Amino acid sequence: MKTEVMTAKRKNDFSFICEVLQRGRICPAKYVHKITMPAGLFREMQDRGVINIEDYYVDESMFFEHKNEEVILSFINLYACEDMHRRIDCFLIVELLGYYPIKRTGVSKMNFDRKKPNNYLK
Repeated sequence: MKTEVMTAKRKNDFSFICEVLQRGRICPAKYVHKITMPAGLFREMQDRGVINIEDYYVDESMFFEHKNEEVILSFINLYACEDMHRRIDCFLIVELLGYYPIKRTGVSKMNFDRKKPNNYLK
């Protein structure tokens, strides 16, 4: 029962943003990066809290569309699109394997490439 209520609420949140807040209009040209995914996958990710559409709408960083059982997520910035694509990939890998097997490490060179200041007044 609780799952059904949460699902209905999430679906209504998405409909509310698409139909009321965005007024059902066509995606503005400034949203140039797009991800298209099945509506069922989007709903499942939303129900599990992987995607929180309210955050994206508040920032106006994403435009939402729903057509023919597909959800189209449009972004202004490539970074936000890449971040969402990574979330989707991680979600699918965890669903398939039960864990995320990929590990990433590295060192930031931001501070290592700078010249050290000359301390003449010591």
